[in-house]
Amino acid sequence: MEEVVLLESSTLRHQLCTERNTEVLEQIGNLVLIPNIGFATTEMLAEFYQVSIETIKKITLRHKDELELDGYIVVPWKEFMEKYSLPLKSKGRMVALYPRKAILRIGMLLRDSSIAKQVRTYLINAEKALKEICTEDTPLSMMAQQLSQNAQELAAHARMICSIVNEIGRNRDGIKNLENKFQDHDSKFQDHDSRIYHLEMQKQDKEETISKEQAKQLMDKVKKISRPVSFWRKFNSYFQISRYIHLPKSKFGEACRWIEQHIADSEVLWSKNLQI
Repeated sequence: MEEVVLLESSTLRHQLCTERNTEVLEQIGNLVLIPNIGFATTEMLAEFYQVSIETIKKITLRHKDELELDGYIVVPWKEFMEKYSLPLKSKGRMVALYPRKAILRIGMLLRDSSIAKQVRTYLINAEKALKEICTEDTPLSMMAQQLSQNAQELAAHARMICSIVNEIGRNRDGIKNLENKFQDHDSKFQDHDSRIYHLEMQKQDKEETISKEQAKQLMDKVKKISRPVSFWRKFNSYFQISRYIHLPKSKFGEACRWIEQHIADSEVLWSKNLQI
């Protein structure tokens, strides 16, 4: 295989542009990537291949479709800073990001870079060695094929795990936002509850409540009920008070009738249950 074929054939480049072959990048040069995300910028790529930034931009524009298959993306500079919070010098409003496969493909396309020529030489020699091994009907050939298949499966699993981790990160952020919103709503609810309580107290302070003798009369009536605690809850809820002793004096008669009616209804229900 000649180097010129690799420069001209997109099919061959696609065949050789694998995660396994990206190992050559560290072997032939000092590849610097953005920490934690494994991407390189246009400036980093130009420095690695020892060419101008304009050269990288021209190659990228000419072969954008191929590079996008490798994961090449362009994001606004502001979005990049908000998402990754990394120190990055940029002269434009957009940031081009090249993953390892895209960096390898650039090496297949740069004609006049000595580093790129070393990349192509490595890929050509590796492909020749693999073909020679695979043409021999030996256990070594079968092992090489199995290792190649395993490597591709591992790379696919790694990509899947990376996607899962990213999704977990997004979900964690979403849960955190929901927790913050819940705490905010809970705080507002407590504030509203406090205001209602104070308004109720103010209302009760303004209106004269029942006397001790009247309160005792209500208590005596409620003693006939089997579940007084549950009853008082209903009583307080009906008359919109926090405790029965806060009952306005003007509603004492209504309260007596309400209790008597509740007792009568309970007796009717109890009688029906006995008949059943």
